[in-house]
Amino acid sequence: MFGMTTSTRRFGWELPRRATMRRIARCGFVGRGRWAGVTAGCLVGWFGMMSAAHAQCRPVEEGKPGASDGAPLDRFGAAVDIDGSTVVVGAPQDDDGSVPNAGGVYVYVNTGTGWAPQAKLLDPDMRQADDLFGASVGISGNTIVVGTPGNNAGGTDRGLFFVFVRTGTTWTPQSGSTSGIPAGSFLGASVAIDGDTIVVGAPRFAPAGGSRVGAAFVYVRSGGVWSQQAQLSAPDGANDDEFGSAVAISGNTVLVGSPFDESSSGLTNAGSAYVFTRVVGGSTWSQQAKLVATDAGMSDSFGASVSLSGDRAVVGAPNDANAGGAFAGSAYAFARIGATWGQQVKLTASDGATTNYFGSATAIEGGLALVGAPFAGESTRGKVYSFVHTSGSSWVQQAITVSSDMPVTQQQFGSSLAMDGGGGAIIGAPLAHTPLAMFAGVAHVMRVGSGLPLLIT
Repeated sequence: MFGMTTSTRRFGWELPRRATMRRIARCGFVGRGRWAGVTAGCLVGWFGMMSAAHAQCRPVEEGKPGASDGAPLDRFGAAVDIDGSTVVVGAPQDDDGSVPNAGGVYVYVNTGTGWAPQAKLLDPDMRQADDLFGASVGISGNTIVVGTPGNNAGGTDRGLFFVFVRTGTTWTPQSGSTSGIPAGSFLGASVAIDGDTIVVGAPRFAPAGGSRVGAAFVYVRSGGVWSQQAQLSAPDGANDDEFGSAVAISGNTVLVGSPFDESSSGLTNAGSAYVFTRVVGGSTWSQQAKLVATDAGMSDSFGASVSLSGDRAVVGAPNDANAGGAFAGSAYAFARIGATWGQQVKLTASDGATTNYFGSATAIEGGLALVGAPFAGESTRGKVYSFVHTSGSSWVQQAITVSSDMPVTQQQFGSSLAMDGGGGAIIGAPLAHTPLAMFAGVAHVMRVGSGLPLLIT
């Protein structure tokens, strides 16, 4: 969305390599599931009708629309984004007839009385098995970008991204070029958009003789046509860093996660994130900073998720071992003063526990941050934690959000997150049960506000 992006728009593929499961920062292949439905929960400040005194409010359903082609095991909610009255939800393993895992993207709009489906977006080119269209999504105004990292049009798993523009209620593709990107790059594993600029991650991109070094590509729109403006790379990049696994953009600043980067002290897969800036009105991008955790540990996978809002950033390290236990996870808040970035605080869950993977998804808007822990809670159904910036370098945990969906089973609630500047938020739960099928998946649309408690039970 405009002015704030999160890494939750990309669909991850491997758990940081210390773990025994596939990476849940974007809900890897732990299971498949989607129900084409969106729920809206009650949050303090919803439509301005509540106050901070109502911190214990329970969710009020604003709507749960279902798609006519709703089917289980498509991972609806694996990628989400929101901008104002429009939300976009990816279902990267949606089957297109006899074509498995071709993928699909669902668009919903707020009618004032609930969320109604507006469109289902599909790969406008030939749809093939395991294209994973919808693995990552982003929206800014009337423009949606969709990643399809399994696309084979330019070679096996070269990947691709598509842009759709809305006129009235109709979404149509917009042209662009991705020439020169080699097969195996997994282009579109992560995407982010702000106005007329898109950043697309290709974590398996590699120069000749390399392997999964990673890259991110910046595209700009002029006259309805998208063209590549820059290729972003880590100057100290190495094989298997997977730079580009997560991306975020805010204005003329881009943040790129490299979760398997080795630290300067030799800690394998400690992870990092890189900040790039563009001269206002220009077309040249340069690295401004490399962000790392001050207490980096081996296989923390710092950079598995990234989010950015102006001069603030939050970076997830879902494999971090801390007081909560192994793989409890953490996230780090950073702030920029001038051109200098510094770590403000390490965020952890007050009730953190082993294998919660807190930090798998992050979102930030101004002084409010959300962090997902998709394996936390009863039956590992997942939780989302909200933090508020109070002053200086201080961030305070505000509340814990859990899914209102029943039964209480593994839902991976908090696998994907996004916020917009108007107080809207969306949380993906791609394994939640629905009336259509077990482990079908949902996305929860909510209203949040900086300084207002956030609690769903």
